Parts: sequence; structure tokens; C-alpha cells
Amino acid sequence: MKNLVKRFRPSHEPTLAGLVHLSEAGPGGKYGFVSSHSANAFGLVTFLFFLLPAKYNWLKIILLFWALLVSYSRIYNGVHYPFDILGGALVGVLSGSLVWIIFRAIFKKSDFNKD
Repeated sequence: MKNLVKRFRPSHEPTLAGLVHLSEAGPGGKYGFVSSHSANAFGLVTFLFFLLPAKYNWLKIILLFWALLVSYSRIYNGVHYPFDILGGALVGVLSGSLVWIIFRAIFKKSDFNKD
């Protein structure tokens, strides 16, 4: 999606030169929409939300916090705008849901997601 949308990262935006303070990780690639870190984190969390039974709700909360922290770190590091993160989270939730649907279709005779 990054090469289709071609939206500069904050670290590569000419009008923000001098205003963005990068971490040691560097500026990242040229384009930033959507955040792959955010998509991956929310994709994993979404799949695990479906997979884990209710007795692991405490873990689901920790995983959600982790995904939010990963996503925020991308803004903090100056390599994504907030909407890059939201777009990545949406892609992740949709991807995680799709993987869950496929997983359930393959293993529909199993006892997954039962308490």
C-alpha cells in the first residue's frame, strides 16, 4: 500500500525538516501509509482475541496494550502520522479476522475457542 498511496513519512516530509527528531532507528523508508508495525501487531492481537478462551481475558488486555504501545512508538519515533497508525490497525484487524475465518474453516471440527 505504501507504494500505491505514496504519502511521505514525517521523517521525509520536506515541510517538516528540522522539526522531526528521529531515534537511532533512523528515518525508515520513503513512504509510510499504512504502518506495517501497527498492522502486524493488531493482526496478531485480533487473531489471538478470537483464539484464546474467556479465561485469558487478562492476557487479551495486555496484548491490546502491547499493540497500542507498538503503534504509538511509530509516531514517537517520527516515522508515521497518526492516520498511518489507524490505517495499519484497520488492515491488521481485517487481516486477523480473515485469518481467523480461514483457520476456523480448516479446523471446524476441532474444539477451538471453547472454555
